[in-house]
Amino acid sequence: ASHPRSVEALVGQAVSMGRELSADYLEMKDFSGDNTVLPEMYRMDVKKHWVTSMLDLPDSPESLWNTLKNNATGPVRQAWKMGVEVEERNDVQGVDAFHKLFVRCRRRMGVPAYGREFFRALHKHLVETGKAKVFLARYKSVTIGGMILLIHGTTVTDGYAASLGEYRQCRANDLLVWHAIEWAIDNGYTKFDFGADSPLQKGLLSFKGKWGAVQISLPTTTYYKDGKLPGLMDSEDRKYRLMRSVLRCLPEAAYSMMSNGIVKRLA
Repeated sequence: ASHPRSVEALVGQAVSMGRELSADYLEMKDFSGDNTVLPEMYRMDVKKHWVTSMLDLPDSPESLWNTLKNNATGPVRQAWKMGVEVEERNDVQGVDAFHKLFVRCRRRMGVPAYGREFFRALHKHLVETGKAKVFLARYKSVTIGGMILLIHGTTVTDGYAASLGEYRQCRANDLLVWHAIEWAIDNGYTKFDFGADSPLQKGLLSFKGKWGAVQISLPTTTYYKDGKLPGLMDSEDRKYRLMRSVLRCLPEAAYSMMSNGIVKRLA
C-alpha cells in the first residue's frame, strides 16, 4: 500500500475475514516489514526469520548463462546429456502427476504435503487462468521431477518443486530451474523469485544462490485473535526432528492421512 490509511483498511478487512472464518491467526509476508504503518488497534508480531532468493533477469538466457559457474551449468549439461526433457503440462493430469511427485518428495524429507484437492484448486484458479505454469521433467518415459511456476506482474515464483531421489543423478531440479528461467526471460518477465526458506536450510539457499539469486529478508507480520504469540514454527528446527523421522517411516497411506491433518491445522 502507498498510504497508511490504505494499510489500515486492508488489514482491518483481513482481520474481519479471519474472525468470520474462525481462523487462529492472520499472517502477512512483506518485503518491507515496516510495522510502523500497521494499525495500532491490532496487536501484531513481526518476525524477521524467513528469507527469499531473488534473481534479476537479463534480456536473454545467454546473458545469464555466460555469467554462471560450472556448479550451475554443469548439472544442466549432465541432464541434457542423459536425455532428460522438460515439458509444459497445464492440464489436470499434469497437476496430478506433479502431486504424486510432491507427496513422495515431502515424505522423503519428513515434512507434511498438501493434498490433491489443494493442487486441483490451484489448477482451477491459477493454471487455467494463466497465472501459473506446470513443468514436468521426464527421463525414459518416467516423470522424475516437476515445478509449478506462479506468475504475478513482472515476477515469476518457483512456488512448488519436487523430484524423485532415486533419479538424483539425472539432475531434474537443475534442469527445471534453468528451463523456468529461460521461459521467464523469453516471455518478458524481469524477476525470478525462488521462494521463501528458513535460514537454516543452508544447502537449499546455496543451490538457489548459484544461479545468481540474492537472499532478501522476508518479514512475517502475524495477528493472533486471542493475543497469544506462539513460538516460531520452522520444520528445520531441532525440536521437529522426531516428528520428521516419524513421517519418513510411515506407509504412504498413513503419511497422507497424518500429513493432511497437519497441513489443515498449521498451513
